[in-house]
Amino acid sequence: MKTSLPNRTDVVIIGGGPVGLTASLLLDRLRIAHVVVEAQDPPSDHPQAHFINSRSMEIFRELGLEAAIREAAAPLDEWRRHVYATALAQARPAPSVRGSAPDTLLGVVDHFPSGPDHRISPSWESNLSQPRLQGLLREAVDRSRQARLLPGWRADLNERHHGVDIGLRPTAGGREHRLRCRYVVCAAVGAIGTDDIPAAQPVLAPASRWAQPNLDTMTAFIQIRMPSRQQAGPTALADSVTEQLL
Repeated sequence: MKTSLPNRTDVVIIGGGPVGLTASLLLDRLRIAHVVVEAQDPPSDHPQAHFINSRSMEIFRELGLEAAIREAAAPLDEWRRHVYATALAQARPAPSVRGSAPDTLLGVVDHFPSGPDHRISPSWESNLSQPRLQGLLREAVDRSRQARLLPGWRADLNERHHGVDIGLRPTAGGREHRLRCRYVVCAAVGAIGTDDIPAAQPVLAPASRWAQPNLDTMTAFIQIRMPSRQQAGPTALADSVTEQLL
């Protein structure tokens, strides 16, 4: 990955979480130059999401990351069951005390009684904490040729007729760097400084207008959610950007 700050690029991704990093890897496969801006440096190690369903794993399989994720993930037997009990100290029925104490175990639900169903997908679910997943994705982005990852930076956006002007500034303080791009992908709500973008949802928009969906100009607000590709996820995002850039 290049470390110098460019003055121009095709796409800027705001947010270096799982969605932003996955979008970056998809754009890299399509040879689309882009910059990923992430305010946190280092990434947070606070407990976050941990379940990765099969649709996300299919995307990671396409990116060549499935094996690394499975190697780092917890074994299936450690997370396949939900155990309901009245005490944390005992997950099995406890002997009655003088014949009156109830069992602590209320029930067990095995979500994979027959193991992963490969008839549904060759890439079954996995369980890996978000901080560890982000670490794997960051390493992959660092190896990519089209991405420039900027951890510890924030972005201010200004729409122009010729594109979007972005002011990049280190979160720790320092000089601003100006960057111009054609598309902005907001994968972290609240990480940008502008009053023109709806605060309620991430967006993909070309440098034409922040507006309601307009299929003629390909201006569209897209919910960027992990993991479903049937929803408007990173794969649909990359396809839309490619249609405009190629």
